[in-house]
Amino acid sequence: MVAGHYESLERLLLTRGYTVVVSPTSDQAVAVCLHNHIAAVLIDEGTATDVEEWSLARSLKAVSPNTPVLLLVRDPGTHRNLPPGVDCIVSESEPSEVLQALRDCAA
Repeated sequence: MVAGHYESLERLLLTRGYTVVVSPTSDQAVAVCLHNHIAAVLIDEGTATDVEEWSLARSLKAVSPNTPVLLLVRDPGTHRNLPPGVDCIVSESEPSEVLQALRDCAA
């Protein structure tokens, strides 16, 4: 997970048996994926839009093409198409949707 304001989501994932690695920067997130087996990556839409042309999601796919990349958004209705490198879009305000998306995308 790329750093954001997701302490409650992190706690929920931990209680459901997920190992959570929080990377404070995009570069560190890519390095973690490069050097470890990661089941899925959650990125915040604010992080992704700050990086020109979704290069974070593309970089994650370049180093770990089979790792699902989930984009946490405030309003899923504003995203009609998946950005390059993103496999799933999920509302950050619904932890149960995040869990379901992890099961669906990582399956």
